[in-house]
Amino acid sequence: ARLYTLPSEFGRVYRAAIATNPINSLASILYLVSRDSTGNLVPSPDVLKDNIATYINEYRLVGDAIDILDARIINYRVKVSVIAGIGSNLQDIASKIKSEITSLTDKNNFQIGSPLIESDFINAIINVQGVLALESIKFENLNGVIFDRTYSPSRIDMEVIREKGMYFADRGDIFEMRFPNHDIEITVQ
Repeated sequence: ARLYTLPSEFGRVYRAAIATNPINSLASILYLVSRDSTGNLVPSPDVLKDNIATYINEYRLVGDAIDILDARIINYRVKVSVIAGIGSNLQDIASKIKSEITSLTDKNNFQIGSPLIESDFINAIINVQGVLALESIKFENLNGVIFDRTYSPSRIDMEVIREKGMYFADRGDIFEMRFPNHDIEITVQ
């Protein structure tokens, strides 16, 4: 809470999370992520980290230590295949599904360390009028430069972090669908 009261002239943090340090029981790890001018998640600048270190130093106990690290940004895409009812407008169904998924993947809905929950996506998709069945849903990591779009360099196997229908990030990770217009792929049959 103290971090979000940092005066704006020293910079702004978009998301922050604190965790215990597994190496030093008297220290904590502060994970940070910021946004660029287009709203995409980016690592926080070093100047901001220095300003935060100076600012929170006034409020910490003498024996406490805080390590400030960048949160790892995990960019992903969703591939969905559904079966539509007879006589349904396939393009309309695809558009509605894309709108529902775009709402779910809004950056404001995610915190550092929060999982992706597959059932939220499934529920949104099957509740679109005209959808008879969800044939498949798949989450894939995107990294580097794909066409003209730049993603974070974080490479992760989404199936490895999947457990019981949830994709668990490490405690210092945050999920981001960077380009919803390109990162949501829908097939309607």
